[in-house]
Amino acid sequence: MEFLFNVDLLLPDKISKFNNKLQIKGKRPVITDKSKRSQLLMIIDEMGAASAKAQGLHIAVTTGDKFVQSEHVIYLMKDECGDKSAVVGILKMGVKKLFLINQEGTQNETLPLCVLDFYVHESKQRIGYGKQLYDFMLKEENILPHFLAIDRPSSKFLAFLRKHYNLFKTIPQVNHFTIFDDFFENRHVIRRNSTEQESNDSSTMTGRTQCQPLSDAPDKYPKKSYPYRTEYEKDFKIHSKYEYDPQRHGNASASTQSLQFNSKDHIILSADSAGAIHAKLTPDGSCASHLLEDSAMKIFGVPSAWLQTSGR
Repeated sequence: MEFLFNVDLLLPDKISKFNNKLQIKGKRPVITDKSKRSQLLMIIDEMGAASAKAQGLHIAVTTGDKFVQSEHVIYLMKDECGDKSAVVGILKMGVKKLFLINQEGTQNETLPLCVLDFYVHESKQRIGYGKQLYDFMLKEENILPHFLAIDRPSSKFLAFLRKHYNLFKTIPQVNHFTIFDDFFENRHVIRRNSTEQESNDSSTMTGRTQCQPLSDAPDKYPKKSYPYRTEYEKDFKIHSKYEYDPQRHGNASASTQSLQFNSKDHIILSADSAGAIHAKLTPDGSCASHLLEDSAMKIFGVPSAWLQTSGR
């Protein structure tokens, strides 16, 4: 996205991290010049508006005014190889108090680091800019990708996470945040008013969850070696414990609300010409078909590319 001023004067590096005081970490003091401050807030406003438009939102999640009144941080990425007036991407992060459900269906009170907004300009997508920006954030925050909670991820964002970080399977939540199946793995929590660390075997978690340092992580994010059909069976077993949430899953048919799965069901995923996902269950030779609008990823936690695959 191009601006009518030189963004190099505001963004000294390819990726710059700002706090809510509009201070770049480790670089320079707070921007107090009214002109430069106004320009930086304009960049945040315009990139936030573009992100909202790309996601089909009526109101921007990110604005300059909201940002300076928050405890969030923003990463801004400029185009070093092109025009000095171009900004490529924006990534907003922040800690949120969330009640999240684990794989066993237990609700936990957590304070995870969250991805609150992520956008790369359409002209710069699918050529590595988004991966550079996200990797920079992971290193800066010293966190692994599966420990993040994500606010209303789009289908493009979910595809991005599958491709680059092997994050496929989600744990259904009653709120609009998305977490993945390893979110609670090897976590410890610090209880308020206590110096003792306790494992998340407790049904309630308080305080910010600690994350595995990125320095201890492998160079590449490992791919899971399970057979697809076995993973499907696990997915369906997990999802069968939750009721259908129209706010999360979109306007699927009403019959989806009573959809139940078990290990004896024969399950087939397929897509029609409009891109809608169909799930067919054939227990004991009978057949029931349900139209599931939107994507297989949202409903089942599996990518829509895995079609015509048996659940047994």
